[in-house]
Amino acid sequence: MMNDRAAKVFIGMRFIIALASSTMFTTYGIYYVTMLDLNPFQLVLVGTVLELTVLLFEGITGVVADTYGRRTSVIIAMFILGLGFVLEGSVIWLADLSSSVPSFAWLLISQVMFGIGWTFVSGADTAGL
Repeated sequence: MMNDRAAKVFIGMRFIIALASSTMFTTYGIYYVTMLDLNPFQLVLVGTVLELTVLLFEGITGVVADTYGRRTSVIIAMFILGLGFVLEGSVIWLADLSSSVPSFAWLLISQVMFGIGWTFVSGADTAGL
């Protein structure tokens, strides 16, 4: 059975992830259309890249969690997800700094980071319960 400290950490972590996810999925559509000028096809590609990344990396990150521990996997996940959020928010400035890489490419890179981050945390956060 879980002790009180572990329960509090788990509930706090789940709250933060749920808040970040709901904020992300609610506001990113507006951000994509108004700030990055994405068309419907590009919006579909963004979601497809995210889901394909999850599909490809789910097993690999499961091995990492089993080999190095679930706590390590969750820590790696939070780090990668945080970097994904920072990159996603910085797409406009990155596109201005390097004109050779379009903002859509930076956006797809951030989606790959999100996908890898989610696969590190999926299952590892609840496996210890």
